[in-house]
Amino acid sequence: TQDFGDGTAYFGGFNARAFFEVTPRIDIGVLGDFGVADYAQTDRQLEQTWRRRTFTGSLAAGPRVRLGESALLAAYLTLGLARTNVKPGEEDDGDDDIFDTTMTAPGLHLAGEFRVFEWLYFRAGMTGSYAVHWTTDPTRGELTDYPYDFGWHAGVGFQIGDFSFDGAFTGSFLTNGPAFLGQPSPLYAIVSAAYQWGRE
Repeated sequence: TQDFGDGTAYFGGFNARAFFEVTPRIDIGVLGDFGVADYAQTDRQLEQTWRRRTFTGSLAAGPRVRLGESALLAAYLTLGLARTNVKPGEEDDGDDDIFDTTMTAPGLHLAGEFRVFEWLYFRAGMTGSYAVHWTTDPTRGELTDYPYDFGWHAGVGFQIGDFSFDGAFTGSFLTNGPAFLGQPSPLYAIVSAAYQWGRE
């Protein structure tokens, strides 16, 4: 292989959530997040540097309901905005910039958590969203489309004393079966573990 260039990437983000009690079993949740990504790549053969900057933000709100002592359900309506600016050259005056914008309105998130045993939790959820996506490209003009996105997920959590483990299953595991049954599907897409100490 040959190395034709160099690249630098920076990522950052912030998210927050708050819950406001309506009744002992119903809360209203409010969630927000903001992210920024900056990526620059230099092609040494062409002696050209291009840069991509992306800003994302979303807000969500909805009820969280406790059903008995073993189930928790939540539903959120979401609004989101993502904007990307691609600059083909550092010395470009902006006339050749490409702008890509996606506005999600509305989106819906549904999620549930069910306690199977004192130490075992099962979680599942699905998301759906409508969006308006438009691109401004000096060479192709303005393009607009209206994408729809749908997805679902599931996972398990373990709580043993002060130790907790959470894992989200991969989509292929849920539809094709696990690798240990002969299917080429890893079990988890994301895992996390935590331990708390010093708790009274």
